[in-house]
Amino acid sequence: MNVSWQSEFIQLFEKIFGASAGSTPFLTIAGIALGTLVLFGWLIVNFVCSTRKGILVTFFSLAIPGILGAFGWIAAMRFGVPQLDAGPLRDQLPILVALSVVLITSFFITRKLLGTSEKACLVALVCTYACVFAAIQLGGSLVHEMDTSLSSLEEKKMQRDKYLMEE
Repeated sequence: MNVSWQSEFIQLFEKIFGASAGSTPFLTIAGIALGTLVLFGWLIVNFVCSTRKGILVTFFSLAIPGILGAFGWIAAMRFGVPQLDAGPLRDQLPILVALSVVLITSFFITRKLLGTSEKACLVALVCTYACVFAAIQLGGSLVHEMDTSLSSLEEKKMQRDKYLMEE
């Protein structure tokens, strides 16, 4: 993978998670998103769509459209957006390309891996990514709040230690 594609992929996830890459909040939110994708994806595929598949097959069948959708977003931002004049199409092009890639990928790859119909595949994908989005939003706000609280506690402890050293 080209270095610029890799950096743009990381920047996209920084935008989604709301934290800088490599930081503790970023890694924590990424873990929450990954765990939600694995657990809720498997539950939705097995119980809502009545497909008895394993966790790995379910994870890969639901993760591949999301990853390729991210690459579609990046491709639209790199090649499509600079060519367009300012306007609504320019603003919505990355979203439209990403959704199109996710939809096409889910019909060709996810449906084959899960062995379901197009409707069941689409329901599983939409429900799973809705759960992941909710987990990122709710867990992300909790992680950011905990990070700022721990930072302020650490700062107060350093000030207290500095004050005790001066005495």
